[in-house]
Amino acid sequence: MLRKKFGMQNFFYRIHQILPLVIFSFGVQAESFHGNAKWRWDASSRHQYDFERDKNAAIHAFGIDYHNTISDTKRDNLTALLQLYYTRIDNLNPHPGFFEDDDDQEFTFRNFNLQWTPTISSPTFKFGRTELPFGIETLEDTNGTIRDYGIGRKVGYKADWGLGLFRLDENLDIEATWTLGSNQEIDYEDGNYVGAFRVGNGRQKTLIYGFSATKRRVDKTVSQNFALDLHWYFNLNRVLFEISKGNKNAVTEMETLLEVGRHSQDETLYYYLQHWYASQNPDAGRVKDNALWAGVDWQVNREVTLEAQYRRRFSSDKKDLNQIWLQIRFQL
Repeated sequence: MLRKKFGMQNFFYRIHQILPLVIFSFGVQAESFHGNAKWRWDASSRHQYDFERDKNAAIHAFGIDYHNTISDTKRDNLTALLQLYYTRIDNLNPHPGFFEDDDDQEFTFRNFNLQWTPTISSPTFKFGRTELPFGIETLEDTNGTIRDYGIGRKVGYKADWGLGLFRLDENLDIEATWTLGSNQEIDYEDGNYVGAFRVGNGRQKTLIYGFSATKRRVDKTVSQNFALDLHWYFNLNRVLFEISKGNKNAVTEMETLLEVGRHSQDETLYYYLQHWYASQNPDAGRVKDNALWAGVDWQVNREVTLEAQYRRRFSSDKKDLNQIWLQIRFQL
């Protein structure tokens, strides 16, 4: 339920009411003036089989990915990024909270924002639904792919409606967001928020590192988290590592992730192996998870991508996981 507020809260509420119209209008105008518009249809079908429960599930998505920029000789002044999808799930449990049950369909947003750079020396400001800066996933575009780095477990969401800013240069990568804690809905509930922040040493190096922090209050969940991420690129290989620690509703949580991957010579294939370790109240020896994921991404051509991933998790609370995931994706 939307609640109208006064002062800054009311301003925030109004911004999110009119933002979709502003972005759409900008996109149309920018295309007519500069011809910088880029768009493509995006369709994917993902299937997973759970060996433990002898169960099949699927996620199907079809949408549009639209990007437009107004630039001058010095910088990109305004950028619109619109990603709107029709998404259907079949027999999916667990499923994202914005779906009502295991079989459902919704129109969903991925990124849907306007980015504004006032001057060449200023940061870029974001308005709309944007990905939250935290850990490895800040540098990895995993939208629409099987591969991910678990940002949802640590921050609550991968993307959210709100405000943000970022600044990228050769030696500094800094980004911060303050969002509504409403995920897919533009919905302000009194007291809800998600704050996220990451600072790193730049994105063009062979060894990249960053520090992240997040704090959120969403309904009955109160949490905070800190993380260190490392990215090492050499030849066709890469190693990614992240360690995070925090608490959720006074329960201490810790998680580590290690990915070792290699591209083929023509970079159309990427093979990777991920190891996850997670625990709650680690000092007391409570719930622990060890997981191993192995996968491959194959860029068949410019339009078609095939992915496969095997997931195996061993948990001390007996919630083991043994799954295989397959996906085909068309981007036209």
